[in-house]
Amino acid sequence: MHFAVDADVFMQVVRPALEQSDMEMLDRLVRTRWRPRQLAHLLKDDDVGIRRVAALTLGIVGNSTVIGCLARALADPDDQVHRAAEQGMWSIWFRGCNLEALRPFRDGMELLGTHSYGRAVERFELAARVDPKFSEAHNQCAIAHYLLSQWRESLRSCGNAVRLMPTHFGAISGMGHCLMELDEPARALRCYQGALRINPRMDTVAHTARHLETVLRRVAP
Repeated sequence: MHFAVDADVFMQVVRPALEQSDMEMLDRLVRTRWRPRQLAHLLKDDDVGIRRVAALTLGIVGNSTVIGCLARALADPDDQVHRAAEQGMWSIWFRGCNLEALRPFRDGMELLGTHSYGRAVERFELAARVDPKFSEAHNQCAIAHYLLSQWRESLRSCGNAVRLMPTHFGAISGMGHCLMELDEPARALRCYQGALRINPRMDTVAHTARHLETVLRRVAP
C-alpha cells in the first residue's frame, strides 16, 4: 500500500533544492522520505505548480513504476507539465538497466555520437543481452540500424522496445519511420497515431500523420 503524500509537505521539502536549482539535492531530499509511487498522485493535483514540480521530481527519482503515471501526464493541458513528464520518461528509460548493461550502453551512445553506427549496434545488442528488460537498449539499437538504412532491422528493434515498454512513444513513432522507408504508409500511419495517443504533442509526428491521412484518402479505392 502506498500512502498519499501531502502536497504542501512535498513542496516544503523540495523548495530549498528548487530555489538553488540543485537537482542532486532534490534527489536526496525526496528519496529519504518517499518512494516514487507515493508521489505519483501529485500529477493530478488541481494546482498546476504542484503538478509541474511533481513531474520534474519523478523524472529524477522515478523508475518504471511511475512510467504509466507520467504517460498520462503527457495529456496535461499545461505545457510545462507535459515537457517535464516527457523528459522524465526519457530519463527513466535511459537509466532503466542493471549495472552490467550500463557500460556497453554508454559505449553505444558514444559511438552513435561519432557516427560509428555498426559498432554502436554491437554495443546496444550486448546491453540488451546483459539486461533483457532494458527497453532503451533496443530503441537506441533501432536508431543505429535506421542510420545505417537497415529498415527491417530497425523495425524489429523498435518492436522489441515496445514489447518491453508499451508506452515508448519514441519507439512506436520509430516503427512508423521504418515503415515509411519500407513503403508501407498505412501501417506507418497506424504507428504514428498510436504514438500520438500516448504523446499528443509530437508536432512533427502529428504533421506527418495528417499528411499521410490526406494521401491515403486520395488513393483509397
